[in-house]
Amino acid sequence: MANLPSSLQMCLQVASTFGISISEDVVTCLGETKEYSNMKDNLRKAVASGYMEEYATGAYKFVHDSVREASYNLIKSEEGDQFHFSIGIELLQVYTNAEGQEGDATSSMLLPIADQLCHGSNLGSRFDLAEFLTTAAQKAVTMSDFERAQRYLTQARTLIPEDQLWDNKHYDFSIQLYLSLGQAAFGQGHIELAKSSWNQVIEKGKTLESKLDAYYLSHRLFYHMGDTEKAFNGAIQVLSELKETMPTSVVEQQDMIATFNRIEEKMNNNDTLVSMKEVNGQHYYRLQQFLSQAAFLAYYMKNSLLPYLISRLVEISLDHGVTKYSAIGYAYTSFMLSIYKKMRQANRYGKVALDLLARFEDSSQLILVYLSYYGFVGAIFEPIQLAAKRLHTGLGVGQSIGDVTTALLCGLLYIQKSFIAGNNLHCLLAVSSSWSAGGVT
Repeated sequence: MANLPSSLQMCLQVASTFGISISEDVVTCLGETKEYSNMKDNLRKAVASGYMEEYATGAYKFVHDSVREASYNLIKSEEGDQFHFSIGIELLQVYTNAEGQEGDATSSMLLPIADQLCHGSNLGSRFDLAEFLTTAAQKAVTMSDFERAQRYLTQARTLIPEDQLWDNKHYDFSIQLYLSLGQAAFGQGHIELAKSSWNQVIEKGKTLESKLDAYYLSHRLFYHMGDTEKAFNGAIQVLSELKETMPTSVVEQQDMIATFNRIEEKMNNNDTLVSMKEVNGQHYYRLQQFLSQAAFLAYYMKNSLLPYLISRLVEISLDHGVTKYSAIGYAYTSFMLSIYKKMRQANRYGKVALDLLARFEDSSQLILVYLSYYGFVGAIFEPIQLAAKRLHTGLGVGQSIGDVTTALLCGLLYIQKSFIAGNNLHCLLAVSSSWSAGGVT
């Protein structure tokens, strides 16, 4: 292969940087640059020479891994990283439009470009590349590719000098960088990196508002580490800073039933509950966020406060507009009413929670909604097989986003419902054995 024409060598070298195949998107993107204007022709020559295959989808694939390896070895070892990085820069120039703004964040080119850019080193201050890599990392997280996201964010961090990282120009970017880095690390079980990343935001943040997401994620981390008390106290402290007053005495069950009846009247007077306007402004959004977190943790730490937190969450959504956390509020209310043996009301709230879940489409809320409704109420009003299926979905979603603790709770209830439904015990054993492979132990 060393005797190949230089243009064909270049084509194979470029193709080999993208793994076993090179997509039509990559070919088109490279084909718009001067250096690779004949990329498609060269790829077709590679096909004619027997090195690659062309598919109807427009992708080109090496006929064997050894051919790809030989093609990649045409690059001198000391030039490998620079070669990858230069390909990334070429692609990035095409990806970026004439106004200098980033292209479509959903583009299939986003991650291949970021992969190449991660080969660069000692680049100095390159805020443009850091922003691009952060965008690519956010897409990788949506695909549950936490390892890739962490790699992109680690590279992005090196592109902003320490003395510029938290200045006014880069302040908002730095917050997003460390929030995202913590999430990517948490998704892989890198607890210390997640903790230190979110602590950076808490320590460097200039306002309470800028720190709230870091607080929320840190509390979740404490819970997963087994320090539920610290997580609960933290959530309550944030609510206090948001001017939310907690009851000073135990709320009696009869008083809470009266509160839920008042909520029921508000619901009856609102025929367009699910199509309600979304909350206007950050204050009530944040209140719902931390009320939902405190309610989840109160189940373990201060059960007497749980009904108040849940009812407050629902009333805020009725009075001030809904958020993605409203779905959790209704799901928790469904669970609470089932404890009070008010099953028809519980089912109604559960259905509202499912409607709101579909409206906001947030996977982190799906787990808690499915756990609360299908685990304790839905199986009574729906076929138990359906409840088991939804709990199994919750298990899978929890694994995919790194929330293995809640995933395990869904898994345990899935086993319970499946057993009652008469599922084969051998199949249930196979499912439970697969949890460890997915990160649930």
